[in-house]
Amino acid sequence: MLKALLVYKKEVNGFIHSYVGWRNSHPDSTFLDITDKNLMMYFLYNHAVQNDMMWRTVRKLKTGTKNVSIDKNEKKAITQKLCDKIMDYILHGTDKTFDEWHSEVCNWFLSEINNKLLAGKYHPFAYGKAQKAVNMTFKYLSTCDNADEYAERFQYCHMPLDSYILEWYYSEVKKNIRKSHRKTWSNLSENEYFEIQNDIRAYLAQIGKIPFVEEWTIWNTYRQV
Repeated sequence: MLKALLVYKKEVNGFIHSYVGWRNSHPDSTFLDITDKNLMMYFLYNHAVQNDMMWRTVRKLKTGTKNVSIDKNEKKAITQKLCDKIMDYILHGTDKTFDEWHSEVCNWFLSEINNKLLAGKYHPFAYGKAQKAVNMTFKYLSTCDNADEYAERFQYCHMPLDSYILEWYYSEVKKNIRKSHRKTWSNLSENEYFEIQNDIRAYLAQIGKIPFVEEWTIWNTYRQV
């Protein structure tokens, strides 16, 4: 499953940029090792958290927040703890289902962000934000040179939900949802998120497709529409 994916995904336009900064700062690093915590932290913080979560959309509360800011050191410290949790899963797996693990980790991450970074200053983040960081990290990790050795860790991974994937979802999976009732990925609650993931699984299972693998093709197709 994963080896076949590796052949395709490394040629997806616009994705290989994730390695540019890493290669520039690590010119002697010719092997992308999935167990390299520094590499994982690079993917997680520099790309999944800083960019994919879209922090630029954070909204200040209306009163008393004119000169507030995000504590960058605290933000990085929280991300490092999330990195540790994901690395532990890659190395040792979990005795829970992947869905249970995902829920536990995302809710922990949300609690840290909302209570330590945003409380009293900004509107809290929803589950949709947390899933983006976690799911995109798995997507980046799956491109490591030895990712196929950990293929079982990716078997039940979720599609990262963004505007392109939701456009496909409402076009192919849930066609009867009016545009005014469609959800945006960043505002998804946990229940809404898992409802969409379960719909995607059921839909793709009918044609023998694995969501985590199929996401590459769907995303690349819909971003060009």
